[in-house]
Amino acid sequence: MESSDQNTSASTDAQINLPAPQSGIYYKVQICATRKSPARKSEFFTKKYNVSDNVELTYHDGWKKYIIGSFTTYEEAKAYYKSTREKVSDAFIVAYDNGTRVTVAEARKSKVVNQ
Repeated sequence: MESSDQNTSASTDAQINLPAPQSGIYYKVQICATRKSPARKSEFFTKKYNVSDNVELTYHDGWKKYIIGSFTTYEEAKAYYKSTREKVSDAFIVAYDNGTRVTVAEARKSKVVNQ
């Protein structure tokens, strides 16, 4: 399992959207990650990738990771991921368990066990 997200506040001038904690297993689509670039606003991704969704920033393992969407089932996330890949070719699905980033395989296995 990967270490937990550390959602720290960026400066208020940047107006970055940090995701609110969610409970249970859920999936999102990651569209970008960077270690050194400055934090980006949703408008940056709208211009660069034509992504109209709200882009959230998470800090994980020393990276700034940008994610969109939130889905309780893998199937919903997969459909959203497929449409996102048309705009962002290296997008992929990520999973969380009560706010902690986990592998998609762990999330899917846990979801089956908990149902």
